[in-house]
Amino acid sequence: MRQIVTGVFMYLSLMPAQAQPGRERAREILQKHAATEYEILRRYESLPENLTRPTKNGGTITSTAGNDIFMYVNFATESSLLASLDLNIHELNHALTNAWFWEWARVNKIAAGTNLNYFFYIKPGTEFAVDTELSLFPSSVLKDVIPPHQKTFRFDTYIAGTTSTQGHGLLGLLDEFNSYLHGFKTSMLLRDAFLSSGNDLKGRNYADWLMGAGTSMEAYYEFRFFILEYLLYARVQHPELYKNIKNEGWVGKVFNAISEEYYEHIKRWQYEVTEGYAIYAKKVSIETQSIPGTKIMFGGSGSFSGFIVLTEDYYRLFDVLQSGRYNILYSELGIKPFREACFGK
Repeated sequence: MRQIVTGVFMYLSLMPAQAQPGRERAREILQKHAATEYEILRRYESLPENLTRPTKNGGTITSTAGNDIFMYVNFATESSLLASLDLNIHELNHALTNAWFWEWARVNKIAAGTNLNYFFYIKPGTEFAVDTELSLFPSSVLKDVIPPHQKTFRFDTYIAGTTSTQGHGLLGLLDEFNSYLHGFKTSMLLRDAFLSSGNDLKGRNYADWLMGAGTSMEAYYEFRFFILEYLLYARVQHPELYKNIKNEGWVGKVFNAISEEYYEHIKRWQYEVTEGYAIYAKKVSIETQSIPGTKIMFGGSGSFSGFIVLTEDYYRLFDVLQSGRYNILYSELGIKPFREACFGK
């Protein structure tokens, strides 16, 4: 037995190694397939390493923008590169949200405060600079407010955890909401790149693409819920803060822009998991099995593999999001009501 194994190892070791895709390949894929998301990379790359901007008290403050623009890309293979680009854009958007505010303030000669400064890039032509001196309570306050049956997969990380998301409260949650949007958009826009990366044996590439996109898709429901619960809590427990949030006016604009862009891409995902997958399977001559709204399976000759379309977290939040619980926030803050883009309940 040892001789056989050794022989296989020697044979494999003599096979030519597959060339690893490099940074320019990652750049090329994003430019070709996801130009709006490549803009995040382009902007961050254009920043000087040392950032300086004026402050309201007449001074200046400095920071740095030294993140590797491909820090989260797995360059092992073409497939691993494609599968990691959404995470890379998600994380790079966090860096841009902080750093681009500095560039915006410098270019426009705006003396900003030193408390909370965020720049939300949603898509070309839709972006918002937020400069506030408000003392926002941490989102971790909600860990004892949200009932157990509404605690989703991301609850422990973004509500009960100890990251900057909790510390910056409402703005930290909006930052995560926006970064998940960009990760999801990247996945959706890379559809053709996934499907052209080698032979799609029994729909494996297509299934991997849909499954990867679906994990970020559900963040739409989670962060919409987290942010609305935060605002509802602020309205009852911190009325002065809530009044100031309302008067500053940025929350409705930012929240609506993220939600609307998310919604448009969720509709595309919905099409894929209700109709598109069957059209694709027929085109490449693979078999499918499906339970509408639950599972999609790809394969053939009695061998199938696939994924769950929607997890239990979607169903945990559906009722509360489509209820009238947040109507007062829609009225007072200009937030647009929930629009269901998927399957209902």
